[in-house]
Amino acid sequence: MDSLQTSGRKNTQPWNGGVDRKQLEWLQNELAQARKNKAHVIVLTHHPLLPENGYETLNNREVLDILYKFPEVKLVLSGHNHKGNYVMANNIPFVTMEGMIETATSNAYGLLELYPKEIKIKGQGRLSSRVFKLSSK
Repeated sequence: MDSLQTSGRKNTQPWNGGVDRKQLEWLQNELAQARKNKAHVIVLTHHPLLPENGYETLNNREVLDILYKFPEVKLVLSGHNHKGNYVMANNIPFVTMEGMIETATSNAYGLLELYPKEIKIKGQGRLSSRVFKLSSK
């Protein structure tokens, strides 16, 4: 936390968390196995990795360094920031799902549909719908 604060990062808040060394190793190994199996990967996180707006995982840059090495990663879905967000980085869509906690009149949920050439999020209530075309890389 001290080094993040010294470097001016906004995410040094008590409500944010990080990924420890053992989990980073596990992630690296799982992605390597996915590559070996020629599998596509969707990564689910509580704390977003992007954008860097104060809600992101404490050591998001370490996690991103790993993800960016694997074109098998086709989507990252996160929560935590109830407003929601979307960033495309290194050919990976990073979606922060809108939360239902601030939703007074409707809900926020969706259906994730997986197809050989695309991924669809069919949002309901305040959850945004999105379609992502899959590259062959």
